Amino acid sequence: MKLLLIACGVMWRELSYFASISPHSIDYCFLPQGLHVDPRDLRQKVRAAISEASVKDYDAVLLGYGLCSGGLSGVEAGNMKLVIPKAHDCITLLLGDREKHARFTSERPEVYWYSPGWIETGTQPGLERLEKARAFYEEKYGKENGQYLMETMESWIVNYKTAAYVDLGVGERESDIEFTKKCALELGWSFLRVQGDPSLVRDLVNGDWDEQRFLVVEPGRAIFESYDSSILKSRSYSPPGNKKEGTLKSDPITPDDERFMREAIAEAKKAGDKGEVPIGAVIVSGPDIVGRGHNLRETENDPTAHAEIVALKKAAERLQSWRVSPAACYVTAEPCPMCAGALVNARVDRLVYGCPDPKAGACETLYRIPHDPRLNHKMEVVSGALGEECALLLRDFFKKLRQD
Repeated sequence: MKLLLIACGVMWRELSYFASISPHSIDYCFLPQGLHVDPRDLRQKVRAAISEASVKDYDAVLLGYGLCSGGLSGVEAGNMKLVIPKAHDCITLLLGDREKHARFTSERPEVYWYSPGWIETGTQPGLERLEKARAFYEEKYGKENGQYLMETMESWIVNYKTAAYVDLGVGERESDIEFTKKCALELGWSFLRVQGDPSLVRDLVNGDWDEQRFLVVEPGRAIFESYDSSILKSRSYSPPGNKKEGTLKSDPITPDDERFMREAIAEAKKAGDKGEVPIGAVIVSGPDIVGRGHNLRETENDPTAHAEIVALKKAAERLQSWRVSPAACYVTAEPCPMCAGALVNARVDRLVYGCPDPKAGACETLYRIPHDPRLNHKMEVVSGALGEECALLLRDFFKKLRQD
């Protein structure tokens, strides 16, 4: 087969090695590391690479990615089929199995992963990175403010206690392992060497695409998050020019998105009936709603009783975990800084909101908290789901309030 491999540059060593011993003819397109920080940018870059390849005679396009902060959700197959591992991110590719990655994350949440590609980016935690961050903050904001920002923005590092090097047998292994040990020593962490499993990477480039581990997306279909253990699924989409269905080129809204947003709207109406600003939210994990909430600030005299917070608390209680993941939040209005921060801290994977908030929107309007590269978790953000209907609820509420 003649194949095109589009992949993150952080995986170039591993993918290049196994592609070089593949029985197939493979062309490469490695995109810059870090695009997952803004999932829309990642989605756009992958789409552009696929579009450029559409004029060539490839049998399939291989994607050396996982879901990657939702950046691959909504990517369409075009005129060639796509093949992507059913994985959250590159660590699954290195470990060779998404269930192994899930078990590791559950049993060892304090682990921070190191690999040849990640070490080459210069972004892995260590004394050198921390000193660079300190110098940047102090130069830009002054010593006192820089120290405060350092303590605030780099505080995520206290959540980790182990530097784990995934060894697939490629790259400058000895120096990479020594670098990881050095970082662990500087940070007061322990060191762990984890034997990687090349089967997922090897089988991707060898064409061994079983349904359990790979998603094969035929032309006319697109990649979407499944919100279950399979991570990814495909569904049909309408190409540009189809007036009935439209296109998924921007903020793809699925039938499930519309269904769950209607549940959030129902919650918003409950808030309005109580004289509260009509905002509602639901948290969805797999096929189920695990948390519901609507604005209760006035009712409970609680400044934190926003719809998202109420729904998050109920979801965490039901899931018996502060990590509300894998999950999506559907809310009728763009979250404020408090709620956006709570969703990030709860590790929610995807946010779908209805209408923007020009005065407090912290996801895309005033701030971009879900995509802030300084935070240790990113969310996919989809806006405009039943947006006019959500905005009408607010307009009618405030119009009536002014009349009264």
